[in-house]
Amino acid sequence: MEELRRLLGCERQSLKLLPKARNNASSPNLTSVIEGYIEITRQQIIRIEQIFGIKNSKARGRKSIAVQRLINEGQNVLYDTILGPVRDVALIATVQKIIHYQISLYDSLAAWSHKLNENRIGDMLAVASDEEKTADNLFSEAAITTINYDAAIDENRKKTTSRYNPKL
Repeated sequence: MEELRRLLGCERQSLKLLPKARNNASSPNLTSVIEGYIEITRQQIIRIEQIFGIKNSKARGRKSIAVQRLINEGQNVLYDTILGPVRDVALIATVQKIIHYQISLYDSLAAWSHKLNENRIGDMLAVASDEEKTADNLFSEAAITTINYDAAIDENRKKTTSRYNPKL
């Protein structure tokens, strides 16, 4: 139950970063992927709250220090970069770190639930894990198909410009 509280807290915490990430992405594709992930996160919260209901326990989350550090990293990305593909790449990396943490929690909790013959809960957590993995793949696809390429061009342009114009 303690890990489930941590997972609920993690989902709620990430919901604070995601709208900021969406609003600061330059790629329409990334904006769309983040928007979809916001909806997945909202559904995950509802699912976890349902699990607490099944266990007749109050759905209160527990703040995750690990996720808070990742969110702080995301905030730093917004402060340290300008709008454009380089920021988009950094946002993807930050969001994917949170997703990977969540996947590990979902997979562990699903396995434990099945071992404890809490199969309904285990199945719910496994579905959530699959949704997180799908979202992770969508972020990777967005990065691989366009954003990483655009960021590399942007960075190379800056290097070339600064080499020929030392004032930059």
